[in-house]
Amino acid sequence: MKKIFLLLLSVAMIQQLSAQSLLSVYSAILGEDRPVTIILPESYRDTTIAPASYPVLYLFDGEWNTTHAAAIVQHLSKGMYAMIPEMIVVGIHNTARTRDLTPTHAPTTRPGKKGTLYSESGGGEKFISFLEQELIPYVRKNYRTSGYQVLSGHSFGGLATMNIIMHHTALFNACIAIDPSMWWEEERFLDGFPAVLQQQDMKGRKLFVAEANKVAIPQDTTTDHPRAIKRLANEILPLSAASGLQWKHKFYPEEDHGSIPLPALYDGLKFVFNGYQTQVKQVADDYELYLRNYAAISKSNGFVFKPAESLTYAIGQYALSQQKPAAINFLLLNVQQYPSSIPAHLALAAAYLRLQQPAAALNTYRKALQLAPDNGFVKEKIRELGR
Repeated sequence: MKKIFLLLLSVAMIQQLSAQSLLSVYSAILGEDRPVTIILPESYRDTTIAPASYPVLYLFDGEWNTTHAAAIVQHLSKGMYAMIPEMIVVGIHNTARTRDLTPTHAPTTRPGKKGTLYSESGGGEKFISFLEQELIPYVRKNYRTSGYQVLSGHSFGGLATMNIIMHHTALFNACIAIDPSMWWEEERFLDGFPAVLQQQDMKGRKLFVAEANKVAIPQDTTTDHPRAIKRLANEILPLSAASGLQWKHKFYPEEDHGSIPLPALYDGLKFVFNGYQTQVKQVADDYELYLRNYAAISKSNGFVFKPAESLTYAIGQYALSQQKPAAINFLLLNVQQYPSSIPAHLALAAAYLRLQQPAAALNTYRKALQLAPDNGFVKEKIRELGR
């Protein structure tokens, strides 16, 4: 049922996705143009709020994963009970998948099998340099990013994701590794993880590892792919306590290697932003609880999150309609956190009038006029209140 829901969600929301662009970013490091799909959140160009900055979700296999990922992000970030913040979604397309997503050179296919399928493998470090030195700076320069970055990868993309969180920990705040190919090089790459986890400072970092079931061999623990993931989850990640890494492993008994990306990304994002959702009716009665909630998720994620202007406004309006004493505090918070927002000032002034505080309303309108000297509505309100 969950898989059907996610598929319908992806199809239904494709037409609603805001500002999708397929770009070509030249990489001097890789010596090639890289196709990248970038999808902006709905509010990115909303002129009724102050321009906001957004976390970024980076995806490997962007030609396959970007549209459904953006639909999931949009669904989870929508409305007053949003479970995650709105995000910019960046899908990185492949040009040489095996080369870019594998950390070491391994010319054979898989353990015990002969061949040269992976003869071009081992370009992972160069590809990571492209991410760190070229792609991420490009996105930060051209889009309003907050600095919080999430990476998601599936299969070889999951292997690359694990390489990054272990050996390039500072690059992403959170990683979602979906059925990762931890069998790589007969698990020799995996062998190095325990030492990293016991020495690396990963405080504020989060990792979600999703494991698929094999349809042909249900709950298979003997072949290389599931065995390596189970070793990662059961033997290696538990060694991370001293590092401060927050991690979760989830097994999906009804999903195979091909079907797992949608439900895993859905669950992974909820894990990364656990605690983000606001209980609107509770905080309307307790303004300090609203502040504590954001302080808690900021501490958990090692990054300062602030409420979206639209959310704080909506809670303030709800609290006003219910005649809650704390209502004005939410609208004051919006002005404090978004001082250049004319709508935030207008909402605060209107609330003061509703609460029969004309002097405070007049003062707020005057501040709004400083932001928009030609705003006729604001000028008229100042004339009315100044009589």
